[in-house]
Formats: sequence, C-alpha cells, structure tokens
Amino acid sequence: MQCKNGLCPGRSIVNRKQAVHAICNDLRDLIHRDGDLIEQIVCQAQDLDARGDDQLRSEISALNRKVAVLASKASDLYELAGQGSEDDRAEVMVKVRATQAERTTARHELSRLDRALAGSEATITPGAVRSILADLTRLLEYAADGKLGPDAVYTAASVFGSLVGGRIWVHVERRPNRKRANVRGVIRPQLINTVCDAVK
Repeated sequence: MQCKNGLCPGRSIVNRKQAVHAICNDLRDLIHRDGDLIEQIVCQAQDLDARGDDQLRSEISALNRKVAVLASKASDLYELAGQGSEDDRAEVMVKVRATQAERTTARHELSRLDRALAGSEATITPGAVRSILADLTRLLEYAADGKLGPDAVYTAASVFGSLVGGRIWVHVERRPNRKRANVRGVIRPQLINTVCDAVK
C-alpha cells in the first residue's frame, strides 16, 4: 500500500483479513464495555426521535388552523354568492372554487402528516437501543470469527461501514533503521447514527 496522492512516501503491507478482524473486535469491545456511552446513545436517540414528533405536531397544528380559516372563508363567500350583479356572482363563485381547492389540498396534507405521526409515535426505548447494540455486538463477533453466511456478510459490511463513519484513517509510521513500517488505523465510531439507521 502507498498513498494514492503521493503525500506519504511510506509503503506498507496490510493483511486485510487480520485488519478487519482487529477492527471488528475493537468495535465489539467498545460497544460491550462502555455502559456510559450506551446510556448517552439512548438519551440522544430518544431526543432525536422526540424532536421529529414535535416538528410533525407543529406542522399538523398549523395545517389545522389553515383548514379552519379556509372553512370560514368558504362560508363567508357562500353568503355573498347570491348577491350583486351576474359578474359579481361569477367572481364570487371563482373564489369559492379556489378556496375549496386550497382547503382540499390542505386536508390531504393534514391526512398525510397524521399518518406519519401515527407511524412515528412509538418512541424508541432504552431497552430497544440496548437490544440493537447487543445485536451489533454479536454481528461483529461473528464477522470477526468468520461465522457469517453469504447474506449476513452484506449486513455486517453495512453495519461495519456505518459504525466507522464510512472511513478509517490509516497512519504509516516509518521506523529508523528498519525496513518495515508500523501501520496504525484510526476509527471514529458513529454509534448514534448506526442505532438510528437500525430503527428505521
């Protein structure tokens, strides 16, 4: 291996199987031993979940007000429909139809948001988050030991990529008077995003 951009002159050989095995084990141990981190993930995941529901409720409330205003407007226009000249009545009917169309659109959007809120009302629980993390731990353990079937390998690869944030920083350190260099990989675990993805 050598830097594709030519920024680092150091060359190295990495045993990919051993490297993946080591990273899987490190990720598994990280999830397993860090109880405080798991609790933080639980709290933040619940907070993100609640924020989404609050935004939906706010939009639904605004649409309910809009529908009520449009209903009042339509009612007022109906009262004017039979008054004035023929041109006045025609103009009022055009406004009535436009108001009805706007109200129908608002009601349709309100129905969609109600369904979305109903589908998201099941706020994620601490137990669910711990269960997800336990599953991730087992998956990484099986991946590290090469015990996964063909289908599960793709799931493990997706989880692995999500956990490491899609990238691993590799540092090659040249050693004085030695032919071989030390290679060090740095990962920045993305547990919260991984848990949120697992919930969807």
